[in-house]
Amino acid sequence: STRQLSPFEFVKDDLTVEDTLVTKLPSMLRQHQPAFQLTGGLHGCGIFDSTGKCILVTEDAGRHNALDKLIGKSVHTLPLVNHILVLSGRVSFEMLQKSAMAGIRMIVAVGAPTSLAIDLALDHGITLIGFAGNRGFNIYSHPQRVLTAQT
Repeated sequence: STRQLSPFEFVKDDLTVEDTLVTKLPSMLRQHQPAFQLTGGLHGCGIFDSTGKCILVTEDAGRHNALDKLIGKSVHTLPLVNHILVLSGRVSFEMLQKSAMAGIRMIVAVGAPTSLAIDLALDHGITLIGFAGNRGFNIYSHPQRVLTAQT
């Protein structure tokens, strides 16, 4: 697992997100997953803006494939530096690497990140959030982009 440099590595972002939105993003993703609603068995990936507006959602039986579809459909709008990637499952090193290459600066996942994904998020300046849902979330890297009532 070697670190790849993104062509968007040094593109400035001013992305900040309210913590209340972070807790809602997983259910907002599900609302845009028609196949999941029918089958209960597909992974979803979504791109949202900092206000929670859904830009694009893709689904696939494989979480990696869903992310590949999402980035492929977004290729003409890269880098996605001021957008949030929302994932229905876990975050692997490979998924983090693909996201970094697309310029993504914030990932919100329903599941857990691997330790390698956390290391890569720290290196790439990506805010990585796991276990997101209406009960809360865990921030693993670069928490400055998440605004709370106390901030």
